[in-house]
Amino acid sequence: MISRVTMKSSGLCQYLISGKRVDSPLSREQKDSVIPLYGSLKLLQKAEEYCIKEKKWKYNYEHITISFSDEDIYHLESLSNFEENLALQDIAKMMIKHRTNGYDLENEVIAYSELHNPKIKEEISPINGEIKKRRKHIHIGISYLNPISNKQLRTTFYNNSYISDTIDRYIAKKHNLTVPLVIPKTKETKMMSNRQKLKKEVQNFTTEKELYSYLHINKIEYGFTNINSKNPSNLYVLNEKGRKIHLRGKDFLNIEAIINPNIQINQTSNMSKLKEKSLDELEEILNKYYRDYRTPMIEKRRSFEDTRNLYFLTEKETEEEIKYQNTGNQIVAPKSAQNKIFLSYYKAQTEINLKGFFIDTNNKNNIKIINKNKKIHIRDTGTQILSTSNGANIEEEVKIMLDIARAKGWEFHSLRVRGSEKFKKETYRQIALEIEVKKKKILRPNLSTLLNVSYQQTLKRPMTPLHQKSKKIKEEKEADKKKTSLVELKEKIDPYLVLNYAKSKFYLDLENYKIEGQKINNIKNRQKVKNAIDFFQKECNLSTKEAIEICEKIYLTQKEDKEVISKVKNTKKDVKNLSFIGYL
Repeated sequence: MISRVTMKSSGLCQYLISGKRVDSPLSREQKDSVIPLYGSLKLLQKAEEYCIKEKKWKYNYEHITISFSDEDIYHLESLSNFEENLALQDIAKMMIKHRTNGYDLENEVIAYSELHNPKIKEEISPINGEIKKRRKHIHIGISYLNPISNKQLRTTFYNNSYISDTIDRYIAKKHNLTVPLVIPKTKETKMMSNRQKLKKEVQNFTTEKELYSYLHINKIEYGFTNINSKNPSNLYVLNEKGRKIHLRGKDFLNIEAIINPNIQINQTSNMSKLKEKSLDELEEILNKYYRDYRTPMIEKRRSFEDTRNLYFLTEKETEEEIKYQNTGNQIVAPKSAQNKIFLSYYKAQTEINLKGFFIDTNNKNNIKIINKNKKIHIRDTGTQILSTSNGANIEEEVKIMLDIARAKGWEFHSLRVRGSEKFKKETYRQIALEIEVKKKKILRPNLSTLLNVSYQQTLKRPMTPLHQKSKKIKEEKEADKKKTSLVELKEKIDPYLVLNYAKSKFYLDLENYKIEGQKINNIKNRQKVKNAIDFFQKECNLSTKEAIEICEKIYLTQKEDKEVISKVKNTKKDVKNLSFIGYL
């Protein structure tokens, strides 16, 4: 597998829906079976529309494509449907979590992913007539809109080749997939005059094979300085004007290490050793990057208000607090004389037993609540509630301060909290317990704005994993109603007609298939032989409904068209010779 990242302003959602491009006039429904893996396409499209209308950013989202080799596809399809879906969902979610690491995935990230299982195995370009082989692949869209802050989300740096290579290798190793050697081919010779673009092309190379394959494929002239020395470590290439671009220095540390293995360069050494790392070692590299760089950077970028709102959304209630809430409504009598003073002054009660406290209400602009044994010293100055204690009983101290704030009618979601990290964390924790569910929803006004963006449902295919499951259940119920006819289709439909249709419509290579009775066997994998309906579902990636409809048409032709039957009889000796396509 290999992943590619591009940044765009618009168009991804529409492409996922329609499937049409300049070089591909076919619709998504004609080309692919679509399986949602993560998130909601509807929400991603609304985020895109919102950003175009309100933000005017250069880029509104990033588009990640994860492609699989034939070897990867063989491995994935050897798994059960359940295991394959779990693996694909895990791959998509891991990539999304990697790209947005440091953010809260549930509350700060709008992302969507879907699998395209090609029905059409080959497609001819209407532009240049080139035949393009189509394989199973994953699309991921990540909006740059952070719905909590209404600011631009910052993904991991796409030009950090070491970390990008690490995540690809980690995912591949975890799911027994391959990381193929990719040699980029330049489209313009002018590119060689730009040192930065050349740097980007060769930055991942760690072996001589990769380097020289790239030079030869792109017909790039090259040479060495100091050719007569023992260490000709300076490689250069010639641009279109015959001028030298020296591949040395900080931009080409890896190239220097390839040409002269004796030099010691830590970064290149790490890149070279990456291919030999175990799964645990790759995971540790990623975790170190997340822990030491990403998380501190994102936390530093969050404003005070965003940090507080995120805390409200993610904080969980303890079992003790839930148990207390379930005891019903209560009116608790004052626990001590000091509680009575508190009640008489603030016209509200605190759950803390104030026995042992001293409450000084002589100065209304400086009310004091003190407990020397517990080292609690609280002052209410009217516009502020202050604490000068050392935090020994911080939970109790914060509780009293918030009870005062509540009694004064202050809105918890608008409070500003200052002090030590320990004090702020405890305050946020207690405030979160006080926020009602309806108030929590108000904390995401930007997401609510998104949901009000006009959107017309134009999709017949599922947009989320839940919709996919509902669609599958519905199709299975419809199939059960036709059970009698399905048995007839499976037992009597001619498998040669089935293969012929698949060849003409989906460009299947018939050398991979063998007829065994009424069933079809894919000799390239270890899956069991399939009846006609299963064949269209598994090999052509059609839905149950689509497979049944096609089989019904083929079977109807088989019963009524004698010319077709005659042609079938003449070609049954060799599956590869099937060529008639006019019967449907």
